[in-house]
Amino acid sequence: MVGVYERDGSLRFAGTVKPELWPRQLAELAKRAEALVQNKPPFYNPPSRERSRDFAWLQPEMVVEVSFLEWTPAGRIRQPVFHGMRADKPASAVTEETAVDVVKPTKKMGKVALRTESAGSSGVVAGVKISNADRIIDPSTGLRKADLVRYYDEIAEYALPYLQDRPVSLVRAPSGISGELFFQKHEERSKIPGITKLSPDLHPSHPPLLC
Repeated sequence: MVGVYERDGSLRFAGTVKPELWPRQLAELAKRAEALVQNKPPFYNPPSRERSRDFAWLQPEMVVEVSFLEWTPAGRIRQPVFHGMRADKPASAVTEETAVDVVKPTKKMGKVALRTESAGSSGVVAGVKISNADRIIDPSTGLRKADLVRYYDEIAEYALPYLQDRPVSLVRAPSGISGELFFQKHEERSKIPGITKLSPDLHPSHPPLLC
């Protein structure tokens, strides 16, 4: 059972979501939950009990991340999907967030954005020289190789903590995304600048994985 805090500090029941966790994670969750059991529901609008089920009320201290389709008129989440536990946010900060429309970029918008840097630019991003920076990799939008590199540079501070010391599988597109694609998990014969190799013990009887 999940809930969100109202402006007056009361906790509203917002529906249920199935935690997709590994057995070890479920055991850890059960252990934490046992220490938070209480007799009364924490919600001001608790769900009605079902004859076939018995509820265990918990102190609202654990935070989960859930995506969902929309809010129902009753203030509950519809078609929720569990993503994981959160330890970086206090439960008291969980409130109903305001929905914001996402404007999808059109081909015209993409072309305007691409013109902000001319084809004659240096092709250097974060001190790294990009070969064939102006090569079109997506003919449907006009997206260039340099645009893709700049995108990754912009999201690096958010993405790198999740990629650090993890095996990387690259999707290579020598002829653009409309051409032949292939996966690369090992260095093979060509050395890739900025890519390191993990311990061979992670993938026995194979070349070291890329990192």
